[in-house]
Amino acid sequence: MNKALVLLAMAASVVLPATSWSAEPNCTQNRVDGATIPVTTAYIYPARPVVPFYQWENDNGYCGETSMMQAGLNNGQWMSQFNARLVCRTGLSQSGPGAGDSWCSAHKNIPDYNAQLLIENPGTGVSGPNPYANAATCLANSKLSAKTYPYVGGFHTANSGLAGYRDYMSWIKSELIAGRQVTVAVFLRGGSDPQYDHEVSIIKIGTNHAVADASYYDDDVLYFDDHGGYTVVGTIVLDSPLDANEFQLVNRKFRRQERGCPA
Repeated sequence: MNKALVLLAMAASVVLPATSWSAEPNCTQNRVDGATIPVTTAYIYPARPVVPFYQWENDNGYCGETSMMQAGLNNGQWMSQFNARLVCRTGLSQSGPGAGDSWCSAHKNIPDYNAQLLIENPGTGVSGPNPYANAATCLANSKLSAKTYPYVGGFHTANSGLAGYRDYMSWIKSELIAGRQVTVAVFLRGGSDPQYDHEVSIIKIGTNHAVADASYYDDDVLYFDDHGGYTVVGTIVLDSPLDANEFQLVNRKFRRQERGCPA
């Protein structure tokens, strides 16, 4: 079976045989600005459905690992979220003090966030000097082929400003049209990270245009699985999204149960 997972500086995707889908109702949530989500006449799906999967909140969150697991599951592969991080082979401890990683003891017993699967590629001007679990390496170690959005030069145009945003979204759309599973990175409400706070898997794109047209349209709608980060805290269902502080409080709550690196 062909195993291909496409990753961009803020996304990822998998190529698989076509699947027949039935129509789904429009999402009932509203946009951040309060406007109603545009009605669309058609949907663009990956070749195989992305099955929503709840991420483990411990150790800074396993959103990237969960996205990679979803790609693996669609290729007949299974690994736990812990092993999905372990397969990155950084040598960094994901849940507590470990050999060669003094992060926990030096940072008030907070798990090393560089151990988590991060989308950006090293050596491309968007990451720091410290080693981290970059997606390209994690995916290669998982035997999933991957590519990244060309954020240095862009897809069709330079990745800068509004034109760059449209180019980025067009790339995502083209990968979904090709049947691949795409993972993108997003900001949390109130988040402070200059690049992104969370990694999510694209389920489908709603469109009023030809489903084979990868052009950017401002009435397209992107649907994604946020791995439970939007409305679920443990067994509590929320009626509003978590902001960055709430997300960290939830992480700390679950980290208390972790071995070796108490919060």
